[in-house]
Order: sequence, then C-alpha cells, then structure tokens
Amino acid sequence: MDHSQSPFEPANGGTAAWAAAACGLAAIVIAMTEALTSVLQNVPFPMALPVLGLCAIAFCTRDASLRKQFEAQAHRHNAARRELEAKNHWFTITEGHARVGHWRLSLTTNEVFWSDATFAIHGLESGNPPSLHDAINFYHEDDRQIVTDNIEKARVTGQPYTFRARIITKDGELRHVDAGATVECAADGTPTALFGVIKDRTGEESMQAELRVARDEARALALSKGQFLARMNHEIRTPMNGLLGFAELLELSDLTAEQRRHTQLIIDSGKNLQTLLNDILDLSKIEAGKTEILYADVDIQTLLLQLKEMADPLAREKRIKLVCDIAPSMPRKIETDALRLRQILSNLISNAVRFTDVGIVSMTAHSSDGTLYFSVTDTGKGIAADMREKIFDPLLQDQTNPTSLKSGTGLGLAISRQLAELMGGGLTVRSEFGEGSIFTLTLPDRAAFTLENPSKPEPPTAEKPAPAAKTASPLKPQTKLHSSGRILLVDDFEINRELMIDMTRELGVAVECAEDGAEAVTAIHHAQAADAPFALVFMDLQMPRMDGLEAARRIRADGFGEDELPILALTANAFADDVENCLAAGMQAHLAKPLSMETLRETLTKWAPDCFDTAQSSSAHDTPPGPAPRKRTADQSGGR
Repeated sequence: MDHSQSPFEPANGGTAAWAAAACGLAAIVIAMTEALTSVLQNVPFPMALPVLGLCAIAFCTRDASLRKQFEAQAHRHNAARRELEAKNHWFTITEGHARVGHWRLSLTTNEVFWSDATFAIHGLESGNPPSLHDAINFYHEDDRQIVTDNIEKARVTGQPYTFRARIITKDGELRHVDAGATVECAADGTPTALFGVIKDRTGEESMQAELRVARDEARALALSKGQFLARMNHEIRTPMNGLLGFAELLELSDLTAEQRRHTQLIIDSGKNLQTLLNDILDLSKIEAGKTEILYADVDIQTLLLQLKEMADPLAREKRIKLVCDIAPSMPRKIETDALRLRQILSNLISNAVRFTDVGIVSMTAHSSDGTLYFSVTDTGKGIAADMREKIFDPLLQDQTNPTSLKSGTGLGLAISRQLAELMGGGLTVRSEFGEGSIFTLTLPDRAAFTLENPSKPEPPTAEKPAPAAKTASPLKPQTKLHSSGRILLVDDFEINRELMIDMTRELGVAVECAEDGAEAVTAIHHAQAADAPFALVFMDLQMPRMDGLEAARRIRADGFGEDELPILALTANAFADDVENCLAAGMQAHLAKPLSMETLRETLTKWAPDCFDTAQSSSAHDTPPGPAPRKRTADQSGGR
C-alpha cells in the first residue's frame, strides 16, 4: 500500500468522479438510441425525417443539460478533494510538530500503513512502510513482547489498548514512546484492522530524568546541610558547656571585684554565643520545614504582662517608659502556638528597648475583621528606607549602621517573620530614620472569649518566668540540696565529667561517671547488686563503643523502668530529631548543653524529688514534695 494514501482518504478521488459521469452518459446515449430505433420502425419513411430531426433536437438539449450536471458534480468532487488534501497537509504538519504519528494494520493481510510522522519517529525517510515483523523489531528487545501481546489481544477481543515502551531508531537512538490503537470491525463484528497512534515522549522523559536528578541532588544537599549543622552544633556546644560551667563555678569562689567583672564578661559572652547558636538552629529548622506549630489556648493578657515584666529591668535602667495596652476588642484567649508567639513578641520588645535611648516603648493588641494585631512601637532611631526589608533577611544585615553594634545576631527578625508566616500571619514594619519604628504582628483570630475591663487586668495566675537580667545572679550557698542519693553521668568528654563533678559537689550531690554506654550499663547493674542504686542518669548521646541511645534501650530491656531510674539526655545534639530519638529510646527528657547550675538543681529536684531536695525544706519532711512527672516529654530547659 502506498504510504501517501491515508487509510481514511478516498482512492483517486477526482478520477473516480469522472469515470462515474462517463459511464452514466454512455448509458443514456444507448437508451436513447434504442428508443429512437423503435420509433422509426413504426413511422412511414416520409415522416421519418421530421421525427428524426425532433429527436436530434431533444437529444442535443438533453446532452447539454446532462453535461452541465456532470460538470457541476465534477467541480464539487474536485473541491472536496482539494479540501481533504489541505486538511491532510495540516494534519501532517501538526503530527510532525507534536511528534505524534498514526498507522494502520490490516488484521487479514498484516499490511502496514505509516504516516510521515511515524517514519520520522523511527528515524526513517518517508517511503514504503516496513512489514509487521520489521515494525515490531524497532522496539527494544525487552519491550517487544508487550507489543506482540497487545496486538494479539486486540485481534482476538476487539478491545483497544495503550502501552508505553522504548524503540531503537535506525541510527541506534533510544526513544521512549506511548502507543495505542482502536479496532476496526466488519459488519459481523469481526476485527479487520487496527488504527493507532504513536507519540514520541523522549523529551518529556529526559526532562523528568533531569528533574529527578535535581531533586535527588537537592535532597542530598539538604541532608548534607543538616548533618553539617548537627555536627557543628555538637562541636560548639561541647566546649561551650565547659566554658560556661566553669565560669559559673569560678564566680562562686572568692574573687576581687575586677575578677568577678571579668568572670561575668566570660559568662555573658558565652551566653551570647549560645543565643547565636540557637538562632542558627531555629532558622535551619524553619528552612528545612521541620518546625511544627502546636496550637493551644493562650491567655493574651497573661502573656503580654509577663513579657513586660521581663523587659522592665532594662527599660528602667535606660529610663524608658514601657507600657502595655490591650483593646477591648482583643480576645482574652486565642488558639495559637504559645512558645512561638512568645518568641516573636519577646524579640520585638527586646529589640525596641535596646534600640531606644529616650522616650517610650509600647505594646498594643487589638482585633479587627478576624485578624489579631500585636504592635510594638518605639521612639528609637528608626530604620532607613533601604533597610526596612533587609532586616528580615538573615543574609542582608546592615553592617554600616552604628546601631548594629548592639543588634545581636541579626537573625531574630528573620526567624520571627518566618514563624509568623508559619502561624498563618505576617510581620511588617513601618519606620522612618530618626522617628522610631512600629513592628506589627498579625495572626488569624482564633478567639476563645473576649477580654473584659482591660484597663484593670487581673494579676497573672500563671507561673512567671524570671525577669531577664543583664548579668546572671551567682548561686548562693542556700541553693545546695539535701541529698540522699547519687547520680550517674555518662560522657566520653573528660572536661564535661570534671565539670559535672564540681557542679554536683557545689550542690552537695554525689556523682559517679562512666565514659560510654557499655560502662554505664555495667555500673547500673553493679549499683543494683550492691543495694545502692542510682537515683538518676545523665546520658550523653555520641560516645564510642555504645552510644547513649543504645545504652538507654539496653537499660530498659534489662528491667530498669522509668519510674525506678529516670534517664535524661544531656547532650550537645539539640535538634528535634534528637529529642524524638531520645524519648523513643526510653529516656524521660532532653537537656541541651551547656547546662547551668540552676538548671541542674531544678532538674534534680524535678526528676528525683525523693532523693534531692532543697536544704531549706529538708527539715519539713512531714510535707515532702510530690513525685516528679514521669511522662515521656521533652524538657528543653537546658536549651533556648
């Protein structure tokens, strides 16, 4: 079959029309000749000539009419043929651009038709199509059975099919194609032919392969970044634990005024470094999509008053007026993430107080049209127009502004805006240089009930955090504990073990040390056999021989329950995954290094109150403190 003859195009359209017209004309001439002969046989000769003349005139008239009909019919056929040729031309162009070809297979003769685009997809010049056997051999050897099975199934069932396979072109190029066909049937329903299409999707497949490679590279990069941050976090927190811990112990000793000032500068510098580390961790978790928003009812009045109390000491020192105004429209309680809301507002308020030398810092809260507005306004130096958006970018901090010397890490506002967006809101700023600033946090309104009489708020009933102070208060002798038990410290770093020995000695608590998880398991069993069990275990995570997670699992498997022996992670690994892994291994809490004296004291009295109590309350044993909670929740008191 000629490849240029499409299966749906009539064969020799114009020639067929003219042949039909000629046949019709011949039939009419023969019929008229027979009729004339019959008439002349019954007419006398003298009258034959007039009759013959009339018949000739009638014949000529009829011939002219028929000729006009035939010419009109031929014209219509020619117009239809030209229209069909034009459509086939555009169809061929469309196939070529779309990389889609069509084909036809006779199921009775196995004769094959290919369109020009089908030839092109197979890397061939248009011409005579291949046999069915040769056409199938263009497919990849692993895919030929798919083609054969689908053709035979269609031949038997008359059902259409589609499949995806690979072909090898004449030049050896591998191409990916989609193929499909419908079945043409005879009047009795017997399948007689397949009419199908083939689409070259090699470009699409290549693009998808490139996207998969890019996706895998991005995932590997994110994993590498996460691993690097985790490693750097561990490596920085480990020496910081010794730095801050020994500085606190040094501050408790007899020092001159200058020595005490130098010691306090060491502590303040270490805490600034810890703040920077926490900011980096927060930012990396947000960018990695690992920050979860935990919704709960939050008392707005209590929260704002607590934040005001925390900022009051520095405001009084700078003689700045600090006010808080809650509008009647503001709900008393909202449903949001209390920790993240506190983090954002605390950053805004502390920034406002730090950057304001004269005047006032105000906190306002109101609700309008389903949105909550928290604004912090200051009368500080303001922000230049070209810096208003840069302050929210962790990579574009203002290094030329002299006020940046006291701006901290520069990450707080970037973190606050991203947290606000995660909570469904936003963080904006209005400011003019030299005229102060207004930072506004917006959140969706999840009101519980409306505040009444905000001008006379009730004192907060929640436990207040300690007000932020410029310097840490040294531990007093009366903070020592009354101890009737001992703890086990598991840490491979010698400085950390020495620090814990000195800190627990200062608190009056006995401690025993193990250098890895295997030693810890052995020490716990020996202590139990000697009827002198440990009251608490502080467990590092990264250690040789046996790490902290495996040691915790082994201890729990050996029958030491969490009520009998609490295990607390004390580690430089401070990511959310680390906390989850610790709890899953059987630990009760997670403390991030560095560990302060106050945090250590609070941790001992919380998790082992029967063994460790404050010295002041040791004489009142008739009302001992209640048992510490044993639920498997993360204790982040050692972190930010």
